[in-house]
Amino acid sequence: MSSLVQELQRDALNSSVSTLELLRKALVVATKLNIPEFEEWIEFELSGYSNSQNIPSYRYIEGSVKGCNSYGCRPVSGSKETMSKFSKITINQSIAEVECLISSSKIDQVNFEFPPQKQDSLRQSFEGDTIYLLESHISEVTKISESVRNIILRWSLRLEKDGILGEGITFSIQEKAIASQKDYNVSIYNIVYNTTGDMKMGDDHSINVRAKGDVAFNGALVSGDTGGNVNPQINNISISESQEFLQLIEKLKLLKELFEQETGIEADDKETALEQIAVLENEAKNPKNKTGLKIVKTAIAALKGITSGLLPQSTLLIKGCNELIPQITELFQHIHS
Repeated sequence: MSSLVQELQRDALNSSVSTLELLRKALVVATKLNIPEFEEWIEFELSGYSNSQNIPSYRYIEGSVKGCNSYGCRPVSGSKETMSKFSKITINQSIAEVECLISSSKIDQVNFEFPPQKQDSLRQSFEGDTIYLLESHISEVTKISESVRNIILRWSLRLEKDGILGEGITFSIQEKAIASQKDYNVSIYNIVYNTTGDMKMGDDHSINVRAKGDVAFNGALVSGDTGGNVNPQINNISISESQEFLQLIEKLKLLKELFEQETGIEADDKETALEQIAVLENEAKNPKNKTGLKIVKTAIAALKGITSGLLPQSTLLIKGCNELIPQITELFQHIHS
């Protein structure tokens, strides 16, 4: 009979499984193992966060402010302090709504309409009868779903390391006892929440969202294509590059964890694999290296060679490599282009 925890790992690595489905399965595991804080986090992701709840740091997204009137939309400029105040907002909608926004977006840019209170603040800081939007790259929204998947994957790997696998959809008394003695909650909240105390979301952080395709988030919709003489590259290059770098580092960490957890390969092969991942991590931090792509290709080829024929295709490591290595390769091509 299959293990629910290992199913969770496979699903976390399978991009065809939605994050919504993954969260539902994770809720079964957390509930049966009686891990209430993890249950609470999952429920927030499934139902959305209210203004009075802590918002995970991965739900903070950045963008550039635009002002729209009858003449079209234009980027807004101001002091560094003022623009910093308005260039970051939180997304408190459910993961289902977030995924709907991602799948329906036909363009790279998504526009977020500030709520009335924030609109008033912007009009006081700038000018006149203008509707203000925050334009952000779709990758800023995608990171929400990716972060949730990464948290669940790390948690499930930790469960397996502690000897908690489950059989079917049940867990033994011993497994439940182990779970009760472990501090999985701290691991979650250290990853998810900023503990400095400034992550409470006030009313002025609430937003309405719309992407091209009429996807509504709690209010009047704003077109993903706002028209007007707007430069689509404003502030998007740095955001895109930053997000690609973060995604690359995150995927390399996941790949490293998979090799560290795998017991079916020789110690020398594992050591070599970890050395090659370290090479990739170094190249990720040096995108201007002219020979970087050549080094990356060599390291990728070495990783493929290590796993080739050593393990059955059904093992978690092989599935993970098949999923992560193409994504890592593509991200390297972007940051070195």
